[in-house]
Amino acid sequence: MGYGLFLVVFVGVYAHLGALFILGANVDPGRDRQQIYLDGVVSIQSYEEAQAQGSGKVVQTRINQAFPHFMTDEVQPFWPWVMRGSTDIDSDELFLRGKWLNFTITLAALVFFGILAAEAFSFMGAVVTVLIMGFGMLLQRSCFFHEEALLLIGVVAVWMVILSLLRENSLWHYLSLGLVLGVTFLVHPQIWAIVLAFFIVSLARSCEKAIRMRPIVDRAVTGWSNPNHIVGTAIALAVFLLVAGPRMAFSTEVFGSPFYSQATTLAYAESSVGAEQLLPGSGADRQVGFFAKVAELGLVSSFSESIDQGWEAMRRSVLWRQSLILFYAFFVVVVIGLLHRRAYRRQSLEVWKIHGTSAFWMFGFTVICSLLTFLVVGFGVKGYPSLTVVLDSLFLPILLTCFWLAERFRRQLARAEIGSVANRLYFLLMLPPTFWVGWRVIQGIASPLS
Repeated sequence: MGYGLFLVVFVGVYAHLGALFILGANVDPGRDRQQIYLDGVVSIQSYEEAQAQGSGKVVQTRINQAFPHFMTDEVQPFWPWVMRGSTDIDSDELFLRGKWLNFTITLAALVFFGILAAEAFSFMGAVVTVLIMGFGMLLQRSCFFHEEALLLIGVVAVWMVILSLLRENSLWHYLSLGLVLGVTFLVHPQIWAIVLAFFIVSLARSCEKAIRMRPIVDRAVTGWSNPNHIVGTAIALAVFLLVAGPRMAFSTEVFGSPFYSQATTLAYAESSVGAEQLLPGSGADRQVGFFAKVAELGLVSSFSESIDQGWEAMRRSVLWRQSLILFYAFFVVVVIGLLHRRAYRRQSLEVWKIHGTSAFWMFGFTVICSLLTFLVVGFGVKGYPSLTVVLDSLFLPILLTCFWLAERFRRQLARAEIGSVANRLYFLLMLPPTFWVGWRVIQGIASPLS
């Protein structure tokens, strides 16, 4: 009941601040590339009308329109598809309606995550994660006429599914992974660092499982199945293609590549190719890309450029501005993890067995994905500065990983001798970030348009 009351108060304050920002602060469509997305939404209406008149088949046209696929060189398919029913109004009303729609989707996702957090986290853990997600990251981004907030939510969803999968790879986890990967790809195509990190970690875990060949069937110890991984990977790929296939087909037909995006083209263009040659349809976009740039510069030069530019991008990102809260979350994991390690080593003295966790694999995925994203963004941010948003999208997943690991350690200690000590300590450790977010909310209410 207390947590339900918290969610009600959270929704009320969040909606109040969001309304103030939508109606009072963000009133210029030219701010933060919103006009580009307005033009993209208007373009889909002309496209669908041309498709309906050209084919003459109403049923086939409606089936095609049911899947997000239309995109421009700068706008990915998800946002125009969501807004496609609102193009019969003037631009000012369309701008306002889009901001409210973006805000509503984000708030609904936050509430849904808050309900899931109530089952997975303790009371304080769930409260802190919802507060930081909402007021610490998503509030202002959800009040714009573009898809940045949806990208942040999509990356969090992909991340949480992967962490759950690394614990126990049931087939439904792979189905969920294919679905959220497909939807996130429709929002923003720069998701391949996450996919590559998962491939590396899952391959390592499969090899470790094959070498050890544990004969004891204990789900708490052996939550990974190699046959499930083989079948599940095929399921994830099939679901991803079902969701993203129409977009890839449209992109191939119009831009010459199923994975085309202007961000990739400009970010990883070879130095010998001028920006004026990278227009859609010129054919130059087929000759540029991440690997083409690596081949031109050389592996050592590419790696050096990635580190130099990545560090500059890091200093402009949320990861740097909110680094204190990330370090504190890691500190919480270390403290509760040390208590868990102590109980694990002395479990012969405990009545209840202290199981190991999948913390090694979850933490390994977090580190590998962060490093890969840092290098990929650093390699391309000079050509396309907006690529920094991909670094920003890592803030919430890294934070949630730390809190999730701390919660898992704490749950393992629930019946141990030091269980009550761990619960009290965890509660105290969650108070500082709660006060931090609370202070930010008070500041936001006092001066909402600053």
